[in-house]
Amino acid sequence: MKISMKKYWWIALVILLMPIALNFILLTPSFTAIVGDEIAWLSFWGGYLGAIISTAAAFIILYIQRKDNESENEKNRADNKAQNELNRIENENSNRANRQLQLNIMKYHQQCHWLDNFRNASLEYINAFNKNDIIMVSHIMWDSPNEA
Repeated sequence: MKISMKKYWWIALVILLMPIALNFILLTPSFTAIVGDEIAWLSFWGGYLGAIISTAAAFIILYIQRKDNESENEKNRADNKAQNELNRIENENSNRANRQLQLNIMKYHQQCHWLDNFRNASLEYINAFNKNDIIMVSHIMWDSPNEA
């Protein structure tokens, strides 16, 4: 954040004129009794004005840091939103791949079960076939397993 001197010119003017005004006030004779001498009052006003200036500087620094943090938080939110969207898409793709894998595994198990049933049935009824029939069936299964 850039602080413009045009907007706060009067603060610079007060800071520059305050020592002159303070010197003038302390050297002017007073009609009432003032507790303390010039050195004590100069010390008081120096500490008082220093505290005000320090507090103002602390608030300005706090304001600048807060603005920087807000902009950084906005950037982090945007980055997190983009990363979350990428993670969501990646998870969807992973879930699709997992479903397809599960379907393939189920299909494989079904085919294994069918082949086991076919093998068991073939072994039970092997005596019903002669040697030529078995050779012919095995050639059909070897040449075109999908049609078998």
